[in-house]
Amino acid sequence: MTGPTPKKIVLMVSPGRQSTEAFHFCLHKAKEGGRKLSVIYALNGDGESPERSKKILEEAARQCRTFQVPFETGVQSGDYFELCSRLTTNGEVDLLVVAEKKRGFFKKLIEGSESGRLKGRVSCDLKIYRSD
Repeated sequence: MTGPTPKKIVLMVSPGRQSTEAFHFCLHKAKEGGRKLSVIYALNGDGESPERSKKILEEAARQCRTFQVPFETGVQSGDYFELCSRLTTNGEVDLLVVAEKKRGFFKKLIEGSESGRLKGRVSCDLKIYRSD
């Protein structure tokens, strides 16, 4: 008799939202819990280079193989916050890891924190890091 299928960890990255510390945390958690790590690169269509996303995802895959962590990678287009919400609604994800974009004081004051915008939109645990 087998137990329930382990849920997965999703690491969302995008231009300006990348953290080495967050990636290492995900590797450790996935390895420790026997879970799959899903690294998703969010393209929002602002003239971003697909080559950059490919390079980042290839490096993530290389490190996952090195640490023998089951993984998947992918690129999705759309609003970052909508993608985070959509990826966590199917019940397969138990942890979403993101890096908060570096922004100026006034922008934070006017728009609020990114973490605050995410906390009410995702249906799993959320871990937030500062971008590199």
